[in-house]
Amino acid sequence: MRRLFLTALAVLPLAAALPIAAQAKPEAAARVTPQSFAADLVQHRMMEKAMANLAVTRSATPEVRDFARTILTAAKADDAELQAFAKAEGVAFQAPLSAQNEAELTDLQGLATGPFDKYYADYAARLDQDTLLTDSLATYSDTPAVAAYARGHEPMLEDQRVQAIQLYYDVGGARGMSFG
Repeated sequence: MRRLFLTALAVLPLAAALPIAAQAKPEAAARVTPQSFAADLVQHRMMEKAMANLAVTRSATPEVRDFARTILTAAKADDAELQAFAKAEGVAFQAPLSAQNEAELTDLQGLATGPFDKYYADYAARLDQDTLLTDSLATYSDTPAVAAYARGHEPMLEDQRVQAIQLYYDVGGARGMSFG
């Protein structure tokens, strides 16, 4: 019952805020090129998988491990499509992690189990921002390839977003984020 209540508390404000947030930045969506979008997606996917793999092996919390497995399953199912999209835009699918992503992964690897779970929950909750950007790109991108890819991934990202926010509340995320 507590989980259902917390999910409702998390989802209702988000559902109401999504169209407003998506409409707030149409100029940013129009500036995204297919190449920059593909490069950002590849970086995000690589980091998402690296952190989820770490969470599966390091987390002491069943909710964190389950969420990480969900992320890995979704990524595996989508990797071929992302690889094709990236290749069509001239972006290498196996690019090295950015310096910022490497630093964040190194920080996560050095944490004890309790702080690890909170940090991973914080990272997962940032999917919230990815979902809002994807919604904006699906609606406002001037580039058909970007808009089509974004539209095709909105349902998956929205589902992950709800799960990530629930995870954040379940394990007591460390950064005091607000959603919506």
